[in-house]
Amino acid sequence: MYVNTTTLREVKKHDYDGELVKSSDISSLKTLCLVGERGDADTVNWLHEHLPDVIINDTYFCTEAAWPMCG
Repeated sequence: MYVNTTTLREVKKHDYDGELVKSSDISSLKTLCLVGERGDADTVNWLHEHLPDVIINDTYFCTEAAWPMCG
């Protein structure tokens, strides 16, 4: 799943203890790719704490440039 880091910081701000993650079935989530800007250490550490079996891939990828660069 691709998600921008700003969104993750907002989720962390409002659900720091990860209650939403605990109450959701995320068994099919294998990889989380951070896009749009570099993932800050605090947010990446929070992800590792609440999603220990999910690969966190900080692509530092400009979402607006994805198609022109990959195409």
